[in-house]
Amino acid sequence: MFGADGAFLYVVAERLDGIGVIDVARGKLIEEIAVSSLRSAEAAGLTRSPSGRMGYVKAQGSRAITLLDLSNFRPVREIEVGRDALKAFPTGFGGYVVVPDNSEQTVTIVANASLTVAGMLKGGAGMTTVHSGWFDTLALVPSATERKLMVYDLDRLSRAPDITLPDSPGPGAVTQDGAKLYLALEDVSKVAVIDLQRRVLLRMIGVAPNPVAAIVARSFDVCH
Repeated sequence: MFGADGAFLYVVAERLDGIGVIDVARGKLIEEIAVSSLRSAEAAGLTRSPSGRMGYVKAQGSRAITLLDLSNFRPVREIEVGRDALKAFPTGFGGYVVVPDNSEQTVTIVANASLTVAGMLKGGAGMTTVHSGWFDTLALVPSATERKLMVYDLDRLSRAPDITLPDSPGPGAVTQDGAKLYLALEDVSKVAVIDLQRRVLLRMIGVAPNPVAAIVARSFDVCH
């Protein structure tokens, strides 16, 4: 994972008990951030905040995500989430970190201001990613198994009504202003457009057969 300015590359390697920090300009490993949960497990996901100041590590089979201070290459704390969660997804403005777990079908929401769990809400099956939008007030979790978009109100820390989809959603992207989410629907050869202000399926765009992802040049989402 690259840092926000591209100066450092953060890596997980078999013989490291943490996260290696590579100085890109020098092409040299300069630091190792100790992460206790990685001593007996493999990393499942490595992500960072939009600002690049905070990193998040999720180890396989561990209930904890480890928060890293990337300004001084030090671990900050561990926060308990779902055991089988794959990774932590920071929201576009960095106010929250959202962690879906398919095994327990939960969605854990961590508040970055306090670095504590703000809520653990009901999730679904087939969750692979998290989008955010509308001024960082919404977290959006597609369920490929249940063919729907689960909507979470981050201001109220509650689950809002789901948005039913005509097909299993694939990878998507939120527009830079955070107002619309585009989701690829491979089997029906369409892209769903979700209005995030009104929280409704706005329209369907017909595309070439078997679209595998919807991508925008500059997205509200953090690149995961």
